[in-house]
Amino acid sequence: MASITQCLKLVVMSILLCIMETIVMIMGQIPPLRKLAVYIFARVTKMDKTPMDKSDYDDSIFTRSQVHVMFLLWWYDIMKTVKLGGKIPDISLVHLNGTTKCKIQDFMNEDRPLILNFGSCT
Repeated sequence: MASITQCLKLVVMSILLCIMETIVMIMGQIPPLRKLAVYIFARVTKMDKTPMDKSDYDDSIFTRSQVHVMFLLWWYDIMKTVKLGGKIPDISLVHLNGTTKCKIQDFMNEDRPLILNFGSCT
């Protein structure tokens, strides 16, 4: 059971994330700030060193959906409960066939380690 301190921490963190998300979205709507942020983004992520043209990614930065996903990922990172060397949560998974559901525990075997690889197929 969560303590009052933990609950208070979660409430404060969720309020701060909502405020930050709003500020970032507003910044994205002000042209000089947006231009500066896109420039910084391109430099930090080294997008300016790729053959991609700035117009390929310029209109997708600071959109509502992009900012929302970014803050959701931060929230998930804050809320994670899995620790290195700890027990894994036995969550439901969808098999590659797209219809069968299984659990992570179904793939575990004492004879070999279980490696979970998360990535993108795009």
